[in-house]
Amino acid sequence: MPIDNSINNRTFEELFTNPISFEIPFFQRAYSWERQQWKQLIDDVWEQILPDVIEQ
Repeated sequence: MPIDNSINNRTFEELFTNPISFEIPFFQRAYSWERQQWKQLIDDVWEQILPDVIEQ
């Protein structure tokens, strides 16, 4: 299967229903998140993604 390096906006639903493969680049694999990064992710999901999911 060819690798598609294009960037596309996707809905939250598309991220989990389409057969998409996500690959973490080698240079980012050693990066680890602390509590603040996890909090920011959860806040972003809560503010930006959940309203779209609830509307559908």
